[in-house]
This record gives sequence, C-alpha cells and structure tokens, in this order.
Amino acid sequence: PVTHPPARPQTLVTKPQAVCLRFASMAASVTLPMREPCYVAVGVMTVPHYRNRRDAARQTWMTGSNVGSTVVVRFLIRAGGLHPDVLAEAKREQDEHGDMTFLPVASEHGSPPQRGRVLTLHAWTRRATAVCPTARWVSKADDDVYIVTVDWEAQLRMIAAGREGRAMLHGKVVWHN
Repeated sequence: PVTHPPARPQTLVTKPQAVCLRFASMAASVTLPMREPCYVAVGVMTVPHYRNRRDAARQTWMTGSNVGSTVVVRFLIRAGGLHPDVLAEAKREQDEHGDMTFLPVASEHGSPPQRGRVLTLHAWTRRATAVCPTARWVSKADDDVYIVTVDWEAQLRMIAAGREGRAMLHGKVVWHN
C-alpha cells in the first residue's frame, strides 16, 4: 500500500484519551501519494529516552489498517536544546521508522513542566498541516496510549457528519504531574 512520505528529521520546524481539533478547511488542493486522503493527523508527545514506548506503539496500535493512509501518526520530539548525542540517536530512529517530527521547542529544564507540553501542542497544530495537508482532524496523544484507530476514525467521522465547515474540539486537555 502507498503511504504518506516520512517526516524529514532535519526539519525542525490524558492518559487514554486523545485530543482532536477539527479544521474547517486545509489545503485540499495538495495531492498526496496515497490511496485515501489523510483524515486524522495524530501527534504523539514523547521524549527521546522513551524509545520503548514508541516501539510498543509501532508494534501494536500503529498496525491498524488505516494507519499510514487516513490516519497519519508522528511522534513529537522537542528538539530545542537537546544534547547532540541524544538528537543524533533520535534522528537514527527517524531514519529507521520515518514517523517522528522534530519541533523547535526547548526542553523543560528550569521551567514549569506544563510549558513544554503546551508549546509542543501549539507547534504540532501548526506543523500538522504540512505533515498531513488534507487532515480534517489534528490530534494529540501521549506516548502511553493505545488507540483503536479504525473505531476512533469512525467516531470522528460520525461527530463531523453534518457539521462541515465548522471547527470543533473533541476530547479534553488534562496535564498530570
């Protein structure tokens, strides 16, 4: 099957729930090499040393039949201020899997933990349109979730039915420390 091109590593540009923003319209004129247009762009917040969580997602819920076509998943890494060795290892993982997006958000050293998460979410909502220009929903998830992607996409399609042209927020944003 044809899938979305992997994110490029050089481009620096809760719990079991996911947050989705539905956009009224996004660059629908962009043609992507896939069977069906992307409907949901999922940004999974993670940190470089949680490779085991990313690998678990890749081996479980990311094997859903719609992942890589109507559901596009990217692991979000705050790349600002990362040690060069940590960034190099993350880029090797990106070269291997092609499912990571490096965001120009600094790590949380010396600042409230929520700051980095909020800035990461903001950066993802801006970057998601480049990753998946046809997305009708942009979502955020944590790296310890399990998403039944086919059922979730069906739920989002039901919510959006009859509401074309209107932006929506589905889910909730909760930070636990």
